[in-house]
Amino acid sequence: MPTIKLNYVTNVTLYTGDNSPWYCTCSCPCCSQRKREQRYQGTMTQANTLFNMLPNLKQLYIFGNPDPTVDVDFCHQLMKISVSKGINVCTSTSGIGGIDFYEKLLRGIPSSIVDYVSVSIDTVDEQKLSILKGRHYSLQKSIEGIKWLLENGYIVKIQPTLWSSNFNDVEELMEYFIHIGIHWFTFHIGSLESGISLPTHQHLTIEELKNVHDTIQRVIDRHKNEHIIVRCPVIYPELWHNDDSKWYCMKSSTISELMVAFTEKGIKATHVPMASLINEEFFFYFEEGRDEIQLPTIKKEGVCPISNELSGSSKTLCRYVSRYW
Repeated sequence: MPTIKLNYVTNVTLYTGDNSPWYCTCSCPCCSQRKREQRYQGTMTQANTLFNMLPNLKQLYIFGNPDPTVDVDFCHQLMKISVSKGINVCTSTSGIGGIDFYEKLLRGIPSSIVDYVSVSIDTVDEQKLSILKGRHYSLQKSIEGIKWLLENGYIVKIQPTLWSSNFNDVEELMEYFIHIGIHWFTFHIGSLESGISLPTHQHLTIEELKNVHDTIQRVIDRHKNEHIIVRCPVIYPELWHNDDSKWYCMKSSTISELMVAFTEKGIKATHVPMASLINEEFFFYFEEGRDEIQLPTIKKEGVCPISNELSGSSKTLCRYVSRYW
């Protein structure tokens, strides 16, 4: 049973509220937050409590509510506090809003304290991207925003979510962004925790994910002198070795990363985000004076039951085990 000691925590991924996707700037049909019904915005009181209870926090990864485009002013205030405390920040966004959004979010925030801005663009086919985002998505406006980030010294990485409908777009996407000066990609595999299955949103098969890995390798080989960095989940044991030590739920008291959300009931956190979406027992609430928490371990025998549920397969690995290039 893992023990979380809050003074060991150095990295936090933060949802700044508890909004359902209906209040997001996108309406992704299979959003991982789809089960939420409520609408709640976090407070600066909660933010100060978070900072006070994590004395060794080094990086705050701001996800917004559930995207920084929803509560840009609040996210900006969090960044300002982080700067004053010497805590680095990073953020993940759909990229909707372009330059105007980034100017509001990052005004007065030096690029030296922003580890990166992650932009979730799943394909450079605008029509397909609009289907995946659930609304019209102006790729041109998003690219203008990315170029503004680069021109102002911010590090940008592209974070595509892969489905059966866009896995064949990986090469075109990588080449497009390498051409404009981005060399960092972190791929995610679309999962089915929303309970919705659509023709455009099917989980990748072994063959499709192998195709993605082969494509990434081909692009890396083509740009071998440009220091391209890529991370992509493995999911299937047929594609990579199984390293239990990297499974979040198997870690001990050295857990240093948490996902945190500001909610109406309080500040809740987990070290196994996927498991917590399915089973509330993997969440805990911050309480004054409580700096050590025990959470259950997922029972595994070479495969992960949580990942299996999210993929529809019976033989998949922890979704946090990835291959790096």
